[in-house]
Amino acid sequence: MNASALSAPQRLLLALIDHAFEEGWRKAEDFLQYFPPAEIIASLAAEEDVRVKLLTSTTGMHERLARRKSAGSATDDLQLALEEKTTTPSEVIGLYPTAVQVSCLPNDKLWQFLVAVPFWTHKEPKEARQRAVERLAFTIEAALDHRILTYRELFDGIGFDEIAKALPKSELEQIVVRALEGGRTQAGLTEEVLLDVVPLRTVIQYLDLASIWQRVVLPGIAVPAGFTTATSALHPQQAAAPAAQATAQATQPGARPKLETLPGDELFEVDSAAHDSPLKAVRERLKAIERCPRSEDLPLAVLASIESMYEDFKQADDDDERVEVMREAFPNETFLRIGVLSLIDLLDPSINIEDPTIRTAEIDALIKIVLFEERKRRPGSRPPSLPPPPPPTDTRKARSLAPPPRKKSQAPQAPDGETEIEVF
Repeated sequence: MNASALSAPQRLLLALIDHAFEEGWRKAEDFLQYFPPAEIIASLAAEEDVRVKLLTSTTGMHERLARRKSAGSATDDLQLALEEKTTTPSEVIGLYPTAVQVSCLPNDKLWQFLVAVPFWTHKEPKEARQRAVERLAFTIEAALDHRILTYRELFDGIGFDEIAKALPKSELEQIVVRALEGGRTQAGLTEEVLLDVVPLRTVIQYLDLASIWQRVVLPGIAVPAGFTTATSALHPQQAAAPAAQATAQATQPGARPKLETLPGDELFEVDSAAHDSPLKAVRERLKAIERCPRSEDLPLAVLASIESMYEDFKQADDDDERVEVMREAFPNETFLRIGVLSLIDLLDPSINIEDPTIRTAEIDALIKIVLFEERKRRPGSRPPSLPPPPPPTDTRKARSLAPPPRKKSQAPQAPDGETEIEVF
């Protein structure tokens, strides 16, 4: 997105957002409270290259798969990356250019994000007020540069009487001198000339910031630019209430997640508030396609990866592509192994996934079992034989190439003198 293609209000908004981040008035975490992953992904419907780069950089998935992602699946992947801390809000914002933000997101909501903290009310300490003066002056100067606000509107809003009362004698003397000099050359004392003599920041620091906000910024900048309505400008507290409520809800601490150690000594977070969490939503979607693992203890990361895998299976033409999809759907080898074992347990419950031979088998062999079971379920497909058994990873404990261990089933009592038979 080229900034030159933006409208004047959008270019102003771009400048204000960049300034707010550079000066620390707003942070990436604040942005994601106002614009969660679902809204970010939805906003990029017409910006495919930006969406693909965002997904590949934050989740590690292949570009080809990222381009095929549905909005729902892409949202889950980005949300998962943030939850598992494989990416950060700062990285997300860095991959979402400001020019794209202002062209794709609601400008009024971006304005609410910018002004959620009423900086113009800062009076103490001195350092905080000075920062507020600088930000207010930057806002007004940017509006003047982009022709949203005129000099006449600025000074009509402040009032010449207020300026004359507020400015110290030394500043007023400079203005009088310039006015007299201009009179000799037929150059009047205009608003632009006044600000050339006394910079806007100097003028503002002697005035009431809240008054300038109410009399200049809201009616002269926010309303004409379409960032807010005249009603909201007259009643800013009411307008800010929904945004403040959303922020409070987003930052409200939830139930402490349950921690569970899974194979590989990796620590995963399992959402204990499953009744209203992404965990329940993912499980419901997997149940709808009959691929929800039987274990209730799997972390969201694994379940979301399984869902993503089956979504991408729709575009895979053969088993080689399906293997690639399976590997790229999971963020690391541990997640992949846990996910594949849980699918084996679901697709063929007779296989005992707790058996060490299965749990320590080569991942390629486990993947083949899943693909074999999926082929069996395809319409008109009947595989002729079982897949080869997964070899143990430790050759010192190698066993005979028997079929995968299966759970024992009840067998009839063996006759006297004969050994009891195990059914696999």
